[in-house]
Amino acid sequence: MKIALAITILAAASLLAADKEKVFSGPQPGEKITSFEVQSLTAQGPGDKRDPIKAAGERPVVLVFLHGLERSMAQLMRVVDIYGATQKAKLNTEFIFLMDDPIHLPRVVKSLKTRTRIGYSVDGIEGPGNYGLNKECLMTLVLAKNGKVTANFALVQPGIADAPGIIAAMAKLAGDKNPPDARTLLVYNNPINRRPMYVPLDLEKLDTSTDAARKQAIQKLIAEVRKLREQNSANQRPNAQPNTRPNPRPKPRPNAGGPKKPLPGAVPTDARMVGMLRQFIQKTNTDADVDRVLAQMKTRAGDDADLLQQACDGLTRVISVNYGTPYAQKAGRAFIGRHTKK
Repeated sequence: MKIALAITILAAASLLAADKEKVFSGPQPGEKITSFEVQSLTAQGPGDKRDPIKAAGERPVVLVFLHGLERSMAQLMRVVDIYGATQKAKLNTEFIFLMDDPIHLPRVVKSLKTRTRIGYSVDGIEGPGNYGLNKECLMTLVLAKNGKVTANFALVQPGIADAPGIIAAMAKLAGDKNPPDARTLLVYNNPINRRPMYVPLDLEKLDTSTDAARKQAIQKLIAEVRKLREQNSANQRPNAQPNTRPNPRPKPRPNAGGPKKPLPGAVPTDARMVGMLRQFIQKTNTDADVDRVLAQMKTRAGDDADLLQQACDGLTRVISVNYGTPYAQKAGRAFIGRHTKK
């Protein structure tokens, strides 16, 4: 029965991985980053306003944009925070909340106890206008050096499984040839008993290429199920501490109490079209700027029906989440009406 359960989990994980859609949020590798303003945060309340790009000087930057907080994010945030703090002479790591009402953030900051800087964007929930941050991503990491992006992680449901790739990208920026793994960093964060905190099994790293490898993968899955059952039993004991969320989201996400409705439209697969969309949604755009970007999108598509449909799908997506100026919303709908497939 256990083996059958493990095989089912393994098969489901493989299907989910294959069906995962590429998500875009923030400037992509090779693109430039621009200055923006952040309000610093302390446990006592807001601090000074500053520009994290200018504050970094010649050091590379690791910008961690947060559209909310969930329990599953806690370990990943600790890993990024601890490693960023150990490399502070070579990296400028910052956590930046994106929200319209930051009134509860000082309490959140006190609970997080971060070693690196933390603040919130003065531009509100959308963040810096020309960064094109996706509100569906709870966490977006933008790593940059010499004014250009070197790595981007757009995470809809961030968790500790994302840590290896992020640590590797941070280490590359810092010139650290032997970075610690996530488990080592979490032990460092738990100095009382020096016992590693629980790190979930990374299903994407399971090897299923041979019969022998598949048997080992099944054994790992069985062990993982056993750990989860033990953890669940401990939480249900009469004297056990309640398994509370470390930091609730400042605002509930849409459809939090029911099934999530898919957003209309789609993110373009053409990188240049994605860049134009990011220009289109800037809140600082004039009407002329909007018209210029739409004309560039039409020129880029030319006679290619697929590219034109990508433009329409991208505009549909950003308009559905109310990105851009009121004129951009109106002009974008008109563009869709003229060019979308009937």
